[in-house]
Amino acid sequence: MKEIFDLKNMVERSHNRNRWSLKGARAVACKDREFINLVSSESNDVCNREDKRTIAPEHVLKALEVLGFGDYIEEVYAAYEQHKLETLDSPKGGRFSGIEMTEEEAAAEQQRMFAEARARMNNGVAPQKEPEPDRSFDAQNANHV
Repeated sequence: MKEIFDLKNMVERSHNRNRWSLKGARAVACKDREFINLVSSESNDVCNREDKRTIAPEHVLKALEVLGFGDYIEEVYAAYEQHKLETLDSPKGGRFSGIEMTEEEAAAEQQRMFAEARARMNNGVAPQKEPEPDRSFDAQNANHV
């Protein structure tokens, strides 16, 4: 139960818009992942108790309540409703509806969006280019499998 209290305090403090040191940002990111794992696990438990196979938004809301984050349920539900309005129920079907891309174009677009997300997460710091994976090992050993 102490972990839940620590996580709740971290969530409440992380909403403060102060600048963070790299070490502090990593600590928050670690706690964020821990929080997501905790909510996911509890959501899965709620889902299983209801003999369901797919976690629904209602399971996540119940998990937040069980874990002591009931104060956030209204805000989370409002965000979920907004998401449904913007994406799921949209007659356009999403941002890229009607646009056909090759697999290569889609992969390039995905990488561009990841870079934008990384830049936002790093408070506007230019994204670092990731090194290309070494495919020579795969090509050389493809016949040996």
